[in-house]
Amino acid sequence: MPKDQIKYHNDEPTSVDLLDRAQYASSFADFCRQCTTPLTVGLYATWGGGKTSLMRQIEQQLGENDFHVVWFNAWEHQLVQDPILALSHAIAAGLNNKEQEKIKKILSLVAVALGSQVLKVSTGLKLLELIKLGDVYEEEQFLNRDASLKLKMHIEQLIKKIKRITGKEKLVFFIDDLDRCSADQSLRLLEALKLYLNIDGCVFFLGVDREALQHSIKVKYADMPSDEIHYLDKIIQLPFTIPMIEPSQLSNFVLALLPEELSDCRHILEKGLGANPRQVKRFINNLLFNHQLAKNKIKYYESKVLCTILLIQHRKPDLYRIVSKNPSIMLQIQQDNEESKNIKADYLGDDFDLEEIIKDIDASDSELLSNYIYLTDASGAQVDTSFQVKEKAATEEQVAADDSESFQFYNEVDLSNLMEESGGELRKALPIFRTNKQRTWLVATAGTLSCILDDENTRAKKSVIQWAQNVSKNTQVKAHVSQKGSSVIDIGNRSNWLYSKRLHPDPSSLEDQVRELIEIALK
Repeated sequence: MPKDQIKYHNDEPTSVDLLDRAQYASSFADFCRQCTTPLTVGLYATWGGGKTSLMRQIEQQLGENDFHVVWFNAWEHQLVQDPILALSHAIAAGLNNKEQEKIKKILSLVAVALGSQVLKVSTGLKLLELIKLGDVYEEEQFLNRDASLKLKMHIEQLIKKIKRITGKEKLVFFIDDLDRCSADQSLRLLEALKLYLNIDGCVFFLGVDREALQHSIKVKYADMPSDEIHYLDKIIQLPFTIPMIEPSQLSNFVLALLPEELSDCRHILEKGLGANPRQVKRFINNLLFNHQLAKNKIKYYESKVLCTILLIQHRKPDLYRIVSKNPSIMLQIQQDNEESKNIKADYLGDDFDLEEIIKDIDASDSELLSNYIYLTDASGAQVDTSFQVKEKAATEEQVAADDSESFQFYNEVDLSNLMEESGGELRKALPIFRTNKQRTWLVATAGTLSCILDDENTRAKKSVIQWAQNVSKNTQVKAHVSQKGSSVIDIGNRSNWLYSKRLHPDPSSLEDQVRELIEIALK
């Protein structure tokens, strides 16, 4: 795909094989040629799992010479009272006008045969009410049985007529979206297949989310015996669960959908998206759209950061909500301290893939992250938008703007009270990190240096004091740039603590201030 061209992808079924499903399609086509009939195949997969696409590829493998193919979308006909009539018309849909004229009489006979049954359904009478009608009921039952036999006979005539007109020995039915129908309609269609289309020369493929269908039947008919709920098992002779996408297939699938300028997102998507083809397409469309916006709106834009933010939104909405309010949470996840462990336990659980993805981006600049969140946020969350398209080096006006936020951060009086409650006496405090959502201080008490991280999250969890360590004249202090490009400082046995370049543009000056703080603690 040309570098400057962005192509969005619909999630419609396709006969183009991007998932190496040709082997399945070819095998099922051979199966159709060799099997005795009638026979029904169940293609099982969840929503977006590729059921329709596989059926399209099977149709392609069948060719045009040996089979009359019938497509029937159950959901599109769910308002039809009796699906067998809609199915009968679908059988004739592939014929030309002259051929359809030849079978119009048979279709009329099918409609007439259905007439008495449709009338019975429309009365709304229950079985027990009919029984009370005595002899009249017996007579109607006889007529209904007669109508059913006539219907089966007319359907058989229709199939034979189709074979004779087309010169093809087998009809292959692809029945789709059955699991989107109501439980009533699903059962009616399955019953129709069993009673009226169980005819020589017919092969049926049912694309269905098996668990979803069984669940809807179970909810609708709570008193139905368990063996009736598993109705599919009674009419399907070959059940086949479509396999999930293998890693190598997913890699090729993602690569085919991504433009060259987003190729650095490929491994993030392979690791973080899962194996549902439709969900992969939908996510990539979302990424493409936001990418087009971001590259014109965000200074220092990195597509990997955008992709990671969108992936958090997709996989962990709760984490996205707290990140949208406090972007520095991303940096905390990357660190290895008690607060980081708590956040990961609360919001990531055992999602180690997403944790690795987050750790692979530069999350040191909360201001810059706010730009991505503003762009991707669709929930109306209150995120900081004052940092859009700004230089990384903040001015004094920006620092003052930070102080106007509604959340009341600790001042030195509050810090003094906090240290007293912890059994110490504040001697001096040095701010080292500041955003509109978070403050970090180094605090000197007698013989000890403590780190205070103040934001809504640490306040709620009462974990504002991140660490405290005894200090000496030999305590090492080193400000440097981390492997991820962040400005960090090491103090004694505490390493890689983020500091703000706008507060401390000169690393050596910061080191001197921290050493002075240690001297004050030792007095």
